[in-house]
Amino acid sequence: MQADGMNEAKARPYYQFPDAPVHWLPIAELVDGALYIVDARNAFLGIWQRAELAFLVARPLHAPKRVNGRMRWIPEGHQLSLEYHWDKGDSFATARPRRFVEHVPGRDWDNLLGYLRRREEEFARQTAFSLLAP
Repeated sequence: MQADGMNEAKARPYYQFPDAPVHWLPIAELVDGALYIVDARNAFLGIWQRAELAFLVARPLHAPKRVNGRMRWIPEGHQLSLEYHWDKGDSFATARPRRFVEHVPGRDWDNLLGYLRRREEEFARQTAFSLLAP
């Protein structure tokens, strides 16, 4: 256990080596409505929403389907969802922003899901976390 009582395993994502430091941007440094690379439960890109202290992400949806006689979870699209900033400190805090990407052009809610999906596809090609190297 850490000094503040938080479980040490929660302090780093599952893919980190035990001794690797994890650095993220604090809430005070984030720009409302900007796109960030994030370590989050359901996405690696998110739009910061200051009022919610959370990132708006394109969360993948899955549904159970029978495939070859067995039940499988099959991807069925995406929906907008919130991932709360790690510094919020409650059990729902699952996102750590790692790097600013850009200001989101226009904030048309009808198009944010499409915008996030397009940016995810673009970043997947260039591997978002390779951009974190100094």
